[in-house]
Amino acid sequence: MFVCGADTGAEEQVTEPFREFGRPTDRVLDLGGIRSARVLEMCLPLRLAPASASRCAGRVAEREPRGLPAGSNC
Repeated sequence: MFVCGADTGAEEQVTEPFREFGRPTDRVLDLGGIRSARVLEMCLPLRLAPASASRCAGRVAEREPRGLPAGSNC
C-alpha cells in the first residue's frame, strides 16, 4: 500500500486498517509529500484496466449471439 502526505497522524490512521487485517506493515510504502499522490492518481487507470477489460470481454461475448456488434460499448 502506498501513502503520501506530510501529516504523520493521518498516515497512521490510513494504515491502521491495513494492520487490522493482518497485513505486514513493511508493505506500506511512504512516497513522501502530497505531490506524490498525483503520480498515484495517474497510475490508477493502468491498475484497473485489466479487470475492466476482462469484464467487458465477457459482456461483449454475451451480446454477440443476440446480434449486437462485437465492438459495442460495455
